[in-house]
Amino acid sequence: MAAVAGRAVGLAFLLWVTFRVLAQGLTLGSSGVVAFLHGVNLIFHEAGHVIFGFLGEFIAVAGGSLNQVLIPAICAA
Repeated sequence: MAAVAGRAVGLAFLLWVTFRVLAQGLTLGSSGVVAFLHGVNLIFHEAGHVIFGFLGEFIAVAGGSLNQVLIPAICAA
């Protein structure tokens, strides 16, 4: 029952974000939902460079994008 309630809350949040983005457009202003989500995404991206930086130069460069994709995928699983 708790899992269903958690998913319902998550779905409600995503619907709210969707309507806010549709109402405001995809401008990266200094405020709003898109700016907040961009900030969260930036943190994951930059952390990927540091985390994967110990494995060599190529993976350090690719690690930003890799982490940017991996973290949401892991959270969604």
